[in-house]
Formats: sequence, structure tokens, C-alpha cells
Amino acid sequence: MIVCIFILAWQSSPGYATTVTCPALSNTAQALVDAAGAAKRKQNFAVAARCTRDAIEMVKDNAATSAGLHNDLGLLVFADPTGGPVPALEHFVRAGKLAPNFANAHFNAAVSSAKAGDHKNALQWFKQCLDLQPQNAMYYHQYAASLMENSHDSAAVEALQTSLRHDNSSAEAHNLMGVVKSRQKNYTDATRYFQSAVDLQPASATFCANLATANLESAQFERAHTAFQRSLALMPSSAEFYHGIAKSLEGMDVFPHDQLKEAMKSFKAATSLKPNSPLFQYDLCSAAFKLLEIKPATEACEKGVKLAPGYAPLRFQLGRIHEEAGRDSDALESFRVAVAIDPANKQYSFALRSVANAAGGGKGSLGSQKQPPPPNPFQQQPPAAAVPKQDPVQGIGGQCDDKMNALEAKIDAVEQKVMAKLQNLYSVAEALSEKLNMIKEAIDHGNTNVMNRLNNVDTTIVEIPQQMPEGHLPPHLQE
Repeated sequence: MIVCIFILAWQSSPGYATTVTCPALSNTAQALVDAAGAAKRKQNFAVAARCTRDAIEMVKDNAATSAGLHNDLGLLVFADPTGGPVPALEHFVRAGKLAPNFANAHFNAAVSSAKAGDHKNALQWFKQCLDLQPQNAMYYHQYAASLMENSHDSAAVEALQTSLRHDNSSAEAHNLMGVVKSRQKNYTDATRYFQSAVDLQPASATFCANLATANLESAQFERAHTAFQRSLALMPSSAEFYHGIAKSLEGMDVFPHDQLKEAMKSFKAATSLKPNSPLFQYDLCSAAFKLLEIKPATEACEKGVKLAPGYAPLRFQLGRIHEEAGRDSDALESFRVAVAIDPANKQYSFALRSVANAAGGGKGSLGSQKQPPPPNPFQQQPPAAAVPKQDPVQGIGGQCDDKMNALEAKIDAVEQKVMAKLQNLYSVAEALSEKLNMIKEAIDHGNTNVMNRLNNVDTTIVEIPQQMPEGHLPPHLQE
């Protein structure tokens, strides 16, 4: 939700645009310029561009006037849906060559380059216009946006600080500063700058969403929820804002999961508006699974796996759902895929080993085979004469094998018990986490009552005797 806004300079061009009539233009050229302006106001960019080109041809001997008209033509081409930043750049560059001190031409060339993805050249154009107008706040904050695209965040902060010194009322500059601070994980400063941007331009859904996201990242869930709701009111069809509301509610959730139940509505709305987002499907699946709503959890997870088959958390979550539903073979396969994608994840490996042990009768190794059953002591034995004479060494080896098999069986049995206990501990840990949240709420509520009581405590100092029997205090101190 981080947005960098590039704005072209529609300011006056030198030589003609400050007044309706310009001495440098002939009557016919002025008529063409007037016609171009009328067409531009009607969003008829093709007609406006044609009139401007004809005017340029008529005043081509006047460098300053031609520069202004080339700049205007670049703006028209940029705004035209059939044009764009690349063809517009040609006219801005031509304007800058005709009038080297024309700062807006250099600025517009910089913005066009940035819009086209060429931030390296954009930075050069920005430096030229800043050399000509070092007090221009808008130039600085657009320069900062291009620096950010080049990952020069420290230089971007300096440029934005300069921009805000010249004009502290720029919502765009405050927003960009918030973006930089968010990228630096400094969410305290980020929320402050985003809040300033929202205060200056409250109708901007983007600024509200940036504020909400920074609060969400810093675990300020209530503030994030409020900001996302405000963003959704400004842009009701945004799947991202519904998802943000759901994540905020999920962050506030405690047992018995009333907030999470409310979040499910927003998760479903987000996936309905943007069904091809694997992240949205995963979050819907996780929330449903926490509420033990197995059917919607399965549907969301399977959709997510189809969209992003290589996303390990989705595979792991699908395995947990299968395990909960008693589909051990399906769970085993999902966990195997999750481990194959992310072999370093210990949680995935533990889940795979646990299900494999259960499916294999307690064997600790996925490839282990069941040992043959021990001989029946009641089975009739062949007569002594029929028993072949064994080599003493071979007899000792057979006894060792029997002991090793017995030892392995004992180890497997112990391992199975340990794994079962670990699973129980994992479940207990989840239950304790919910209870701790409840205790925290009770403590917070109790602290409020204690503070209220402390405000009413009599703070009069009572003189205490110098010698007092040990273990005895005045009655008012025994409370």
C-alpha cells in the first residue's frame, strides 16, 4: 500500500502562457494556441496536440516560445491515453535544449523518465531543475520519490526534509516521508507522517491506508482497524481494505474469538473481490481453521494451493486441516510437500514426523519397516537331532541381532510416547496462550480499579516510634 505520486508541472511556460496573448506569437499561432487550450479543457488531447504542433511550426525561429510550446505538447502527449511518458519525454527534452534555464521542462523530463522506469536518468533531470529552483518544494519531494525507487532511502529522507522545510503543507511529501520510515521499520515516525498526510488531505484513501498499514505493522490493531474502516468508506470496492480490517480484528482477537468471527466476514469479502490472491485465501483458511470451521478452511486452502502451489505455508495449513479431519494420508502428503519447499522449517518437519509415526505404528523413521513378529514359544520345535550344528560365531551374531531388534523396538516405543507428549504440549501451549490473554485483560481491568483506589488513599504521614516490636506495624500499614 505504499504509493509514490509523480506529478507533472503544469505551470506557466516562458514567453506566452502567462497571458492570453503573447507578442512573440503571430495572430494565427495565437489562435492555434487558444484552440489547443479549448480542446485540452474538453479532454480532446489529439486535437490539442495537433494545434500545438502547428503553432510550433509557425514560431520555430523563436527558441523561448518554441520551448514553451514543446513543454505544453509534452504535457498533452503525457495526458493522452494513446501517448504516455515515453513519447512525451521527447518534447520535454527538446524544450530543455531550446531553453536551458526552463526548470519545468527539466522537471517534466525527470517525471516522464521516472514514470517510464528509468530512474537513473530521472535523477539527472531532477538535479538540473533543482539547480535552477533550489527552493521548489514539489521538485524535492518528487526527487525523493525517484531516490526511493533507486533504494537511496537516506538521500530521500534529506530531500523530503528540505521539501517540508520549504512547504510543510504538502500532504504528498508527508506521505512519502511515512513511506521511507516504514521501509526503515520506524513505524512510530511513519504513523506520525502518515497522520499528517491524512490531516492535510483527509479524502485520500491511499494516505488513510498507509496510516492503517503502519499501525498494523506496529501491532496498534485498534488504530489500524479505525484507519482501514475510513479507507474503505472512501473506496468501498477495495479488497485490500477489507483484508486490512480483517487482519486488524484478528490481531485484537482473544478467547472466545468474537473478533475473529467478525474478521471472517471481511476475509470473505476480500476473497470475493479478489479471488486470485493466494495470500487472501491463506488468511481466510487460517482464520476458519482457528474457529474449527473445517469446510470453509479446506475450500480456501485448496484454492490457495492451486494459485500458488509453491507456497509452503499453504501446504502446511492444508496438512493441518487434513490431520484435524482424520485424513492422515492426505496430511502426510501435504506435510511432505511443505518440507520439500522449506526444509529448514522445524515446525513442518515436526508435523511430518508426527503424522508419519502415527501412520507407521510408532516407527521413528519414514522409511523404517515393521520388524517380523517374535517366535511363538508354544510352536512345536524340531527334534534336537534335526537341528543343524551352528558355528559359534554365527550363533553369537544371531543373538546380537535379536538384542538389537528388541532395543530398536523399545527406542521406537519411547519415541512414539515423546512425540505424543510433544503434541499434547503444543495443544496445551495454545490453550495457555488464550488463557494468558484473558488474564492480561483481567490484570488491565484490575490495574484500573487499583489506581482508582490509590487516588482515594489517605497520604497523611503518621509518626512511627523509633523502636517497635518486630513483626508489628501500625494498623493503617497492615493493609
